[in-house]
Amino acid sequence: MRLARIYAEALFSQVQDAGVVLDAFAASCQDPSLRHTLVAGCLASRHKALIVGQAARAAGFPDGITRFLELLARKGRLSLIGDVAQAYRQLALEKAGILVAQVRSAGALSDASLEQIKKRLEEHLGRHVLCDVSVDARLVGGVQVMVAGVTYDLTVQSQLQKMRDCIGIE
Repeated sequence: MRLARIYAEALFSQVQDAGVVLDAFAASCQDPSLRHTLVAGCLASRHKALIVGQAARAAGFPDGITRFLELLARKGRLSLIGDVAQAYRQLALEKAGILVAQVRSAGALSDASLEQIKKRLEEHLGRHVLCDVSVDARLVGGVQVMVAGVTYDLTVQSQLQKMRDCIGIE
């Protein structure tokens, strides 16, 4: 993912509105036959770059994005396009002062609970927060939030472990 972030930063420094186009291209690369043609080693990288460039121009992609996609093809990095698109979206949100919080819970959260989590995070972090919510059946209860490189673990498992540590049970 680090390499995808580097490519996303390079693109973002040149083109600030590439998110939708990258997402569309990444989605089209999920087609098995296209993915095999562009990602597999059966074509030379320069041929892949030509195909990608022609397709991007035909689709009306801006020149900066077209050149970027051609670069990925020449470097043999088209397999990273989904990760690059995700890193680009993340970077755009960061530049707008918005943090994305990964919220995991044992079951579906109510709108009120999610809003409360969001509000507390925004108060604590001093920035706008978007919540990416997922349900993880492995959690017995509670929530786990990962945002800005910090994990806030309020799961039942975490609380039980703290109790074990406190009383010296291994």
